[in-house]
This record gives sequence, structure tokens and C-alpha cells, in this order.
Amino acid sequence: MIDTKKDNITMRDTDLDIYRALIMIYILCVIHVGYWLNYIDEPVRSLILFEMPIIFFISGAALSVTTKRHSFNKMIIGRFTRIAVPYYVYIIICTAIAFVLSQFLPNSFKCDLNLQSFVGLITFRSIDGFVFPFFYHTWFILPYLLIYIIFWFEQKICDRVNPWLVSGLLLLICIISQVSDSSFIKTTTIYNFFFVVGYLFYKNLRVRTISLILLSSLFCLTSCLYYNYNTWGGVKPMQHYKFAGDIIFLFYGLTLLSALSILFSYIRIKPYKYLNVWNTKGYTIYLWQNLSFIIVIVIMKYLPQLNNIFIAMALIFIISSLTCFPAHYIETIVKSIFTKLFRRINHAKEVFKRV
Repeated sequence: MIDTKKDNITMRDTDLDIYRALIMIYILCVIHVGYWLNYIDEPVRSLILFEMPIIFFISGAALSVTTKRHSFNKMIIGRFTRIAVPYYVYIIICTAIAFVLSQFLPNSFKCDLNLQSFVGLITFRSIDGFVFPFFYHTWFILPYLLIYIIFWFEQKICDRVNPWLVSGLLLLICIISQVSDSSFIKTTTIYNFFFVVGYLFYKNLRVRTISLILLSSLFCLTSCLYYNYNTWGGVKPMQHYKFAGDIIFLFYGLTLLSALSILFSYIRIKPYKYLNVWNTKGYTIYLWQNLSFIIVIVIMKYLPQLNNIFIAMALIFIISSLTCFPAHYIETIVKSIFTKLFRRINHAKEVFKRV
């Protein structure tokens, strides 16, 4: 929804890179510091919880600024290499660490892996047989991959049908999904809405139009909160509406997304090199953030005078910025192995077809 300028040399949307880095910093240094380290209470906890709609909006927007169209197989291989491979590298190392620590600290760490728990890990699901501090942040990977797969088909529709009609239909699907008992279905449909909206409307709307969307979503949000208050005798924290994805969370995310779009249509941020680290290695930082939080907790335990939210934010930023480099190096090696493997498989297929 934000008007941006492209770099004519690299053809990358540099503003989009900055937004991606900023939202990743916001997730780790604000939301997770506030939630995981218990520095922030309600109602501030609820007010700051708008990060995931932004993430999916940016992901969709990133596809709107490229003219590349990959085949289904190439898309699957690309997503697997970029998303699943780093996750498996992270899981293998975390499992090894958890196994060692479970021998010395059985009350804090658990690594009792059987076939069921192993399948749970490789399918991006937290399981009881594997207990590692702050491990549940990987929940978003499965819906993220699924949305990418779904969008390969949706993109063909988005390129041919009126964008307002598509977004309206997806909004209707989000509302209908609320009758489902599956939290996964509710959550995925809502984040798919933000993903497609990012693809359809990034750079394509004027501030006046975004303002109308802001007012409309704010009205819907207020109406839903009022209904909940009168029906259930109160309003629950936003975390409740986030899991599973609720209409209240959808309209709250849309309201904040619109407000930020208006704000950043007037504000320009320079591409500092520190932001570039959080853009290019943002996924790696996100995966390995629990190790940064464990280090910060240890520091706070032995240096209680540093137990302050702003110091915690600074430490998380610094430690995450540093630890991502060795992790990213390992990921790069493994990715190159998988890339070569896929190339050999494709080459073998071509040779087989010729024969």
C-alpha cells in the first residue's frame, strides 16, 4: 500500500528491504522481549501485536515487484531450499544441544525423541518430546509454506481479475473460515489474505484510498470489540484472537497496516548497513533468536543490575546480529549441497527424456 521507488540498477525495491528488516527487529526486540521476558503487561501487549500481518503483507509485496514467474516444481524447490533447509539445520543443532543439556538439566530441557515426535519436528510442529526454551516461534513456518504454494495458483487469478474483487472474496473466505474448528485453517486464511493484499496493492494505492481502508477497518474492529464486550462480558487480550486467527485480529492487523502505510508514505529511511543484515539474514536471525534470549536470560541472572527492558532490547539486537553469521554460513553450505543435488536430478531427468 506504500508508494516506493525502485533501484534502477539492481531492480530491487530498497524500501521493501528496509521494511522487512524493521519488522524483524520489531518482532525480536519489542514483541518477544515484551512477551518472552515479561517486561510488558496488558493492554500494551495487545496493542503491539500486529507483526505477522505485516510480515505476510511484505512477503506478498516482494512478489509484486518482480516479473519472474517460476514453474510449480521450481517454486517448491526454491521454497524448500530457502525455508525448510535452514529450519532443518536449526533443528538438528538444537536437538543436539537439547540432548546434551537434558543430561545435566533434565527439568529445563527434554530430548525424548521417538518416531511421532521426530515427524512432528520435520513437519514444522512443536512436540512434547522436545522441550527447548522459546522454541514455539517456529509455528509460522508451516502456514507460510502453505500460503506460498496456494499463491502459485492464486497469482494466476490475481493477474486477471479485479484486485478489489479478489481481496473482497478472500475477506469473505476469512469470515466463513471462522465456523471451522481448525485453528490452522483460520490462521492460514487470514495470513493468506494479507499475503495477497500485499501482492495486489503494494505501491498501487493513494493515501486517500488507504485512509478510507483505515477508517473502514477501524469501524469493523470497534464493532467486533463492542459485540464481544456485550456478548462475553469483556474483551480478551489480542493473543487470544491471534491464536487461532480471529476476525478481530484480522481487522486490527488491517487497521495497523493501513496506519503504517500512511506513515511510511511520508517517511523515508536510509538503507543503513545494520538494517541490511536484518534484511538479508532476517530468517536466520528469526530461527536462532531463542539462543539469543537464553544468553540474555543468563546475563540478567548474573548481572541483575542490567535487568531493564531497554538493555534487554539492545542485547537481543546485538547478540542476534552477531550469532546470525555463523548460522548463516552453515545454512549456505547446506543450501549449496541441496542446490547441486536438485540440479543433478534435473539433469538426469533431461538425459532420461532424451533417451
